[in-house]
Amino acid sequence: MSAARPLLPIDVIALVSYEGKVYPNQAMPWERLGKGQGPHPLEAALEQWFSFTAGRHTWVSLRGQTVRGLISARQRGQKHTWEIDCLIAAEEGICRELLNRLCQEATSGGVERVFLRLAEDGELLDPVQEAGFQAYVHEELWAWPGLPQPKDPGGLALRPRTREDLLPLFQLYNATAPAKVRCIEGTTLRQWWANRELGRGPGRPRELVMEQEGRITAWLLLTADDDLGRFSFLAHPTAHEKIGPLINTALARLARKKLVVALVPEHMAWATEALAGAGFGPAGRYTALVRPILQPALAPQRTSMRYHALPAP
Repeated sequence: MSAARPLLPIDVIALVSYEGKVYPNQAMPWERLGKGQGPHPLEAALEQWFSFTAGRHTWVSLRGQTVRGLISARQRGQKHTWEIDCLIAAEEGICRELLNRLCQEATSGGVERVFLRLAEDGELLDPVQEAGFQAYVHEELWAWPGLPQPKDPGGLALRPRTREDLLPLFQLYNATAPAKVRCIEGTTLRQWWANRELGRGPGRPRELVMEQEGRITAWLLLTADDDLGRFSFLAHPTAHEKIGPLINTALARLARKKLVVALVPEHMAWATEALAGAGFGPAGRYTALVRPILQPALAPQRTSMRYHALPAP
């Protein structure tokens, strides 16, 4: 019989000493995209455990003194949106138990949505959906191995995103994402800003926008992590011819990296031809899932009512 509880320091010893085996982290947040084979199991365990700093919500599942699962979530854009950045489970039942425990905490904390990304062929995809998570978009990762050198971006006019760009950027998002995705990621500016993936990593994310005739027609997100660079992008339907220069700009900004990866949602599959032309190749397929959190209804407040007799007609 197992039980989920919050993380304790003693659990480090319990995990790394379990027959020398460490179950892999199935969650694929932004900063794990493009990372290949991990380190030695012992090193991987230490990396997983010492990465749980302030601001995370973490539980472990125990059977006796043995750790059989772990889940961790953190805030996304705003405090009422979480994303799962670590999901380790030795069994499907443990996976469901951990997810339900986390979502119970999310409910009491006023969280509205919990996001999770898994590999399409991941062994936990079924139990995750059985725990109430809904797949809402499929994504493909494309990788550039660093050769040949990127082409000149051709003088594409990009500038850093400013606070004043939030509404025009939201309008660009509405023009590119289908309704089924927008209803999950945000139908209002507030919802979208709270739910957007920020591109975490050791380096500070950089956002660039292209403005044409007073409106934003393209957006580029860049992050760097040691020898690995990542980027994602949006382009208005009227600016699809700019996607090639946009990709070359991303490569030029990440030219010193040994590997560069780009994440492309299924509704932007038209951009994969330009990625292939720039030397990218498919490197994995993922499923983005969400579990909406139903907040408990507030108890009705008691009110004192006074009754008055109506005058006779």
